[in-house]
Amino acid sequence: MEKDFNTHMKALFSLTNEVIQTLRKIETQANLDKKSNAENGYWEFAYLERYLKEVVSLLELSMHLQAHNSFRKYVHFPARLIMEIVLQMEHIYYIKNKKGQKAVNRLLLKDTTKSGKVSLGKPGDSGKNTIKNYIGLFDIVAKILHLDFISSNVSEKSNRAIKPLCEKSCIIVKKCTGGDLYYFYEAFSELSHANIADIGANQHSSEDIRELNIFEVSIELAIRFSEMVVKESKYTQMDSDIQNLKRISGIT
Repeated sequence: MEKDFNTHMKALFSLTNEVIQTLRKIETQANLDKKSNAENGYWEFAYLERYLKEVVSLLELSMHLQAHNSFRKYVHFPARLIMEIVLQMEHIYYIKNKKGQKAVNRLLLKDTTKSGKVSLGKPGDSGKNTIKNYIGLFDIVAKILHLDFISSNVSEKSNRAIKPLCEKSCIIVKKCTGGDLYYFYEAFSELSHANIADIGANQHSSEDIRELNIFEVSIELAIRFSEMVVKESKYTQMDSDIQNLKRISGIT
């Protein structure tokens, strides 16, 4: 049993490194397109730039946690964050495809303003004047680009709920999609992670196996994220990379 566990874990580590390599290839291409996207107002790439780095970092953290017996119980933390990123990026692409580029640009201004206002509410004065100036500039940018945006209408408390994003999602994880995805998200919470022995195909009581299943979900989410970005960005030269990851992981 121990040998099978270690063999499976090594295979997942190898797959994770393949996923990271693909994400970095996507990041390289996105960086090459950065100037053109900025000039043409394709602001969803601002989200993509950040999210690519985050998913890579979270996968690396997952491997580190999984590699140490005493840390494995925390592997649900990066899994939850990866899931949030995948759902948020899917939502951004949905807005772009259904409502147009201006809606994405407005969303970026809103999210950035919200982030700035959260920072303004924290103790200390360092950098707050700069943040206020940037928020003021967002109103000017919105007027120039004819975007329906006013920074004073943005609350630092506003946030997109995950459950509705799950319900309208087309992402498939462990053969689950739509509203069923919220089961995974709830399971990855700190309070319930100890009760998710049935995630994935394995049905063992071992905590090690349980955490390995969570790690599998993180990898599958990262592959789905890569697949989505390659499709939406029309990076057809990376289609073979995505198909290879899906073949190795056994997902369809």
